[in-house]
Amino acid sequence: MAIIQCPECGKEVSDKAGNCPHCGFGVKQYMEDEEKERKKQKELEYKIEKYQMEVTMPVPPVKRFSDHEEWQIFCGLVSAVISVGGVIFILIVSREYSDFASTAAFELILGIVFGGVGIALIKSAFNSRDERFRREQAVYSGAKANFEAYKKQLVSDKIAHDEFLEKYKSANKIRAQAHIPKCPICGSTNLKKISIFAWAFNTALFGEIGALNVAGKTWQCKNCDSRF
Repeated sequence: MAIIQCPECGKEVSDKAGNCPHCGFGVKQYMEDEEKERKKQKELEYKIEKYQMEVTMPVPPVKRFSDHEEWQIFCGLVSAVISVGGVIFILIVSREYSDFASTAAFELILGIVFGGVGIALIKSAFNSRDERFRREQAVYSGAKANFEAYKKQLVSDKIAHDEFLEKYKSANKIRAQAHIPKCPICGSTNLKKISIFAWAFNTALFGEIGALNVAGKTWQCKNCDSRF
């Protein structure tokens, strides 16, 4: 036990006291909140130190295609090859067969459009790669110019991400608890679901009265035996 000054009135009071005898300030709650804040601060300092040790100088970026971009290029090349082959085929056949010439223009346009789609896919993949390279180059240049600032920003982002995950988990826990059924009589969550077998057993044993006892009911409270 230690003697501290009351945060509210400034008079001496025990740190174990529930409330200040002079002004009624909640000393115990205040001390518990302070202890929680100290623990939280220590955890934060530990995380920062840990993340700082994990940060290293990024490697110089290189232009490379991702799996998705490689697939885009493949599809684009296939489309372009089919388009070129189709156009050549249409031109040759339309010269040999006059009946085919009436629809050749439409099929020729369709082939050109199909080829344009292929070229667009390939161009999109190259643009995506170049944009990613520019971002990586900017990060690398910034880290090379001021590694401490880069490290500080990276650690700050990781801490923010951890805080977001904690809030997300907390919100999910609250939502899950909100959907836990409670007995309307005693408020207990110690429940069991009324099965079709329970309904059949009550009906067979007690007849219509037993059936009415569980009809339209889903839960049975194990604490007070009420059904709802």
